[in-house]
Amino acid sequence: MSLNALKHGGYAQRLPEKLEAAGFHSAAALYGRIRSEITTTFKVEDGAEVKPVERATAMVWPMARRGVLGN
Repeated sequence: MSLNALKHGGYAQRLPEKLEAAGFHSAAALYGRIRSEITTTFKVEDGAEVKPVERATAMVWPMARRGVLGN
């Protein structure tokens, strides 16, 4: 399994699953928290608008991981 896309996450498919499989449990948890916050903030219902939420999460996750965003 190639982990090249995990560095920044922008092009990764199924990023949280790959992070878990690679042993990056805290990074996967951070991704989950960000996805949850985006879903809540934009009031996305279960199953609706999954791709935009995933794209937004993949864009925010690298900044949060580097500490650019306030934790």
